[in-house]
Amino acid sequence: MNIKELGIQHVAIIMDGNGRWATEKNLDRTAGHAAGEHALSKAIYWALENNLSWLTVYAFSTENWTRSTEEVDFLMFFNRDILIRRREEFHEKGVKFNFIGDLKIEIPIILAPMAGVTDYPFRILCKEMGAGIVYSEFVSADGIIRENSKTLSLIRFEEPERPIGIQIFGNDAEIMSQASRYVYESFKPDILDINYGCPVPKVTKKGGGSAALQDLCLMDDITAA
Repeated sequence: MNIKELGIQHVAIIMDGNGRWATEKNLDRTAGHAAGEHALSKAIYWALENNLSWLTVYAFSTENWTRSTEEVDFLMFFNRDILIRRREEFHEKGVKFNFIGDLKIEIPIILAPMAGVTDYPFRILCKEMGAGIVYSEFVSADGIIRENSKTLSLIRFEEPERPIGIQIFGNDAEIMSQASRYVYESFKPDILDINYGCPVPKVTKKGGGSAALQDLCLMDDITAA
């Protein structure tokens, strides 16, 4: 059974192995990453042939920070340069690009969102200790659209905290969409993402957090909303 018959609409791939390929051929590692342009192009055309709605490409991982400064700089910009350089070619095919990770992170240390922990004083402390990105406590989409004062107080942040992320959870695509729009328009965080991992019963019993993993169609609806 092929991918069309399965009805899959979103595929994510990790660009990996280019450096090893170059090493085996006694080339500089950046030459391997450059050769990855051909693989990326093939992946995009494969997605088009299979009528995929979304193709996500992960081009940088935490492991990459251990590479040389030259290689890190190359990886940070190369894939974006490819898409900009070949933008017209892909646009003619109906491809639209969204870049994830358009933030300048001075230090690759991220404070994860933790309920009851990552409040304002803790975030400031972590910033002072060197965190590159901080997150607020994750918050309920329902509380956001009801403009619950306690929920909104968890979201508020000060400019010195940037870059900062806000994470929301819920089990209804329309409510999540409204909440996302409210957060963006009212607070304009640098990152806005969705919690699909919390196992706490208070969250999962209503279908949020990790409970959403049981319904991939719902996850797709929430993410697309």
